[in-house]
Amino acid sequence: MRVESVAEGWQWWIASAAGVGVLAWIAPHQLSVLAWIVTQLAVGAMAGYWIDRALFPHARPGDVDGDAVEARHARYRRAGLIAAGCLGATIGL
Repeated sequence: MRVESVAEGWQWWIASAAGVGVLAWIAPHQLSVLAWIVTQLAVGAMAGYWIDRALFPHARPGDVDGDAVEARHARYRRAGLIAAGCLGATIGL
């Protein structure tokens, strides 16, 4: 992992930490609900990613040999499966 890729989202980390701080100050009993929702999203994203890897083992977005359209479709496919995993996990399927 590149150092630049880790440092790109620092504004979101600060905004997230501020949001959790405000939530802890206003309604500390809701922190467990927040932790549960974040856990569901993480498990759903992981499930979507691994479903994509299992269904398309030779068509990873970074390893697609071909034109840019095929690589773009592989990225969209993976994003769609990850979104479906997140949605399925959060609505309780």
